[in-house]
Amino acid sequence: MSEEIASDADYAAARSQALFNSLRARLTGRPNRLLSFDEIKDKLHLSGSVYGGIHSVPVKSIIGSVDRYRDFDRAFLPAQVFTSDRWRAINRAFYRDEALPLIKLYQVGDVYFVRDGHHRVSVARQHGVEFIDAEVIKVQSRVPLTPDVDAHDLEILGEYDTF
Repeated sequence: MSEEIASDADYAAARSQALFNSLRARLTGRPNRLLSFDEIKDKLHLSGSVYGGIHSVPVKSIIGSVDRYRDFDRAFLPAQVFTSDRWRAINRAFYRDEALPLIKLYQVGDVYFVRDGHHRVSVARQHGVEFIDAEVIKVQSRVPLTPDVDAHDLEILGEYDTF
């Protein structure tokens, strides 16, 4: 199977799973969107950041985005059709084992938010990659964040931070 055909099939599978996740979220009332870094920053009163260096980061701990949280779902599957061309290009590079630039992340507690590299994270998750190399900026938080935090938890965590 050629890279092009495999890439198309992978994208179709990712979009199908994203649609299924969206439907399941509606039926269960559970949030399915990526967390917005700006929303976390505002609600938890994040302040201060420091360059954390280059690390191998658990992909499952990447739960949000600085500015593209509507383009991917919580599982980092493509939630918008316009991501198709870029997603497939990154996926073909994955099949060719091409070196791609490091992704760039903010780290808050035990979780990460993508500054740059959304499609690379999405393709990595689709292929079951457990760790991805990233340039990390650590942001200070008085409230512990873990990968299971969701949008519903933000109000409570914000109150905890204020307390």
